[in-house]
Amino acid sequence: MKKIFFFYFFISVSLCIGLKNYSAFFFSQTPVKITISSSISDQYKTSIISFLSDMQQNNRVGDQCINGLKKQFPFLNTISIEYKPNCMHMRASIDTPIGYINDNFILTEKGKLFEKAVFTELIEDHLIHISMDEIAPVSGMHLVSFIQCMPENFHTKYKIKYENDHSIFFIDNYDKKYTIVSCNEKKDYVHRFTQCDRVKEYIEHGKSQDMQWIIDVRFQDYIIAYKSRGEYGTI
Repeated sequence: MKKIFFFYFFISVSLCIGLKNYSAFFFSQTPVKITISSSISDQYKTSIISFLSDMQQNNRVGDQCINGLKKQFPFLNTISIEYKPNCMHMRASIDTPIGYINDNFILTEKGKLFEKAVFTELIEDHLIHISMDEIAPVSGMHLVSFIQCMPENFHTKYKIKYENDHSIFFIDNYDKKYTIVSCNEKKDYVHRFTQCDRVKEYIEHGKSQDMQWIIDVRFQDYIIAYKSRGEYGTI
């Protein structure tokens, strides 16, 4: 008799716990709440809530729900979902955005590219802006290593065109007749660009101030400056 009583007691407790955790799916659809980075746009926050509501309506819970989120919204990183009597609460982290590519894509610290619509426009001013003719041939992680070596606020002084790992063009925003050419292998930007300032001073004292100039810092022990035949990249 005691064994039978204990068995029924165990079943009852298990059912109560199950009903508490998944009451939304046994009785009614509850509101969805999300906690996520403020960098994500309102459009995508709304899409995530709508997706979770659909998952809830179809009684998909736990790993099914999390796997579905990761597939539908690959910018989400760590995801947790808590089922409460009054709501379904999702918490998620995201990869940190670090670059703005061709005014269309956001690059994250893990080398992934996402459409800019995923993120709020407010973050664009805080990212390094890079233009590229072709994105595919360049590894995302190569771009990450390049950006992470940039001195703070460096991108405000230069417009950056990343042609490939061996040809990166820095067009001076304050004096557009100068374009500096570097490569991803050279990480000591502060030192090399300080030397470029000296080269500019030397040119300014000469007779060719109105010419377009390329200053090449890709060499180990010296800098080459020469007149450009056209727009940056045509050297």
